[in-house]
Amino acid sequence: MASELSKVFSDNLNRLIAKRNITQLELSRYMHVSASTVSGWVSGEKSPRMGKIDKICKYFGVEREALLTDQSARQDPLILNAEEKQLINNYRNLELQNQQAIFNMINAFLTQQAAAIFGNVINNSNCRGNFKS
Repeated sequence: MASELSKVFSDNLNRLIAKRNITQLELSRYMHVSASTVSGWVSGEKSPRMGKIDKICKYFGVEREALLTDQSARQDPLILNAEEKQLINNYRNLELQNQQAIFNMINAFLTQQAAAIFGNVINNSNCRGNFKS
């Protein structure tokens, strides 16, 4: 890879590593390479061969474009694991009526979750007033 392409690759790899909250060591173990090799990729000092790039893409669930083209001007691509991809595929295969039902269920769960969190915040703040000094 040319110098500019190495920088693009390293920037994108750093972004994916941070977004997934993994370590360089974890990636090196998956890739079956040394930690110093991954460190070289991350710093832009080394560039992997296309076979390794494809394996990195598989690990992060992205296309080559997400690693090899400048993503700085774009919004971060949505990175999905295999289970999330399957959920989306299953959702797309549902009839529209069932998709709407799933959408409504998710919103109901999110509302309940927010209410539980908000309720805990209110209950915890009310406790402060009950203590005597």
